[in-house]
Amino acid sequence: MELKALILCGGKSSRMGIDKSTLLINGIPFFEKIARELDYLGLPVVLSCRVDQKEVVNSGRNYLLDNSKAEGPMKGMHSANLCHPEQAWLVLTVDMVKVDFRLLSLLIQNRKPNAKATVFDISKPNEKSFPIPFPGIYEPTFFTDMKKSIDNGQFSIRQMILQSDAKIISCPYPETLKNINTPEDLECLLEKKS
Repeated sequence: MELKALILCGGKSSRMGIDKSTLLINGIPFFEKIARELDYLGLPVVLSCRVDQKEVVNSGRNYLLDNSKAEGPMKGMHSANLCHPEQAWLVLTVDMVKVDFRLLSLLIQNRKPNAKATVFDISKPNEKSFPIPFPGIYEPTFFTDMKKSIDNGQFSIRQMILQSDAKIISCPYPETLKNINTPEDLECLLEKKS
């Protein structure tokens, strides 16, 4: 089954205090920087967003509107599944601007389509396993479980991963998975880029 990429742009960005989809790195919106890494891999890219996110909607990229009753990142993932129920998705969040094609390529190479998901573990040696939801590949069977989770008012993707048949692989570049959540995170990122 063909894999498509989904960039979750519709979050509230409450810790940042400004919509992260409007933030720029080297003059490029966060979502566009991530989309270009995915373009390099030849993956079709879809942006999940709110109706009021004009920069995303008018970007020229394919997009879908968050229309699920789920909360958090699950809202965008479930919205994508409602539009494309048989689709497998490589999912990232809009604030993962450090991620690059090498890491995404590794995830794709290790994809196990008969598992419900393929995700990275960021634990250090001799630590308890700590799988993270993003970036992650989610098969159509994962979304069947997601619907049940939503119906039960449970919106933790990580918890779903822990309870499902997921392929969990070690992450060789955990520093590339750091989210940019606060103005301080953004300042650090921009200082390193200059």
